[in-house]
Amino acid sequence: MTNSRLIPFALGIFLALAAGSALAEPLVKIDLNKLEPRENACRAYFVVQNGTESNFAEFTLDLFLFGADGVVTKRIVVDSAPLDAAKTCVRPVDFREVGCENVSMILMNDIIKCRDGSGERQDCVSLVELSNRTAAKFIK
Repeated sequence: MTNSRLIPFALGIFLALAAGSALAEPLVKIDLNKLEPRENACRAYFVVQNGTESNFAEFTLDLFLFGADGVVTKRIVVDSAPLDAAKTCVRPVDFREVGCENVSMILMNDIIKCRDGSGERQDCVSLVELSNRTAAKFIK
């Protein structure tokens, strides 16, 4: 391909990518920021950034903890509401009777309740993007 054709081709790809990212739905980003040993518990700090225009009155996570052997050790239901639009908050959660050294992975299995101003939503898992700053895995 000659340079005269390459520039319009590259510009077309750039514009298509830019349009696609502009159309992407805003996300609720959940960062597993820290695991902190507590007396008879492991405290997890989740930083939740609501990048949507929706205020969520209900946003309940269904989490499963896994040990180093890959076996489920505990199920935790976390009420993360309210989540105000375009707001970031920290949600500390105690995993009672679990040592932080025994948490190898946290699975966000589902979002049990998800309700914004328009009512119950069915697609909340697809809105969530996970990140992690700990040694444990954090997946959906």
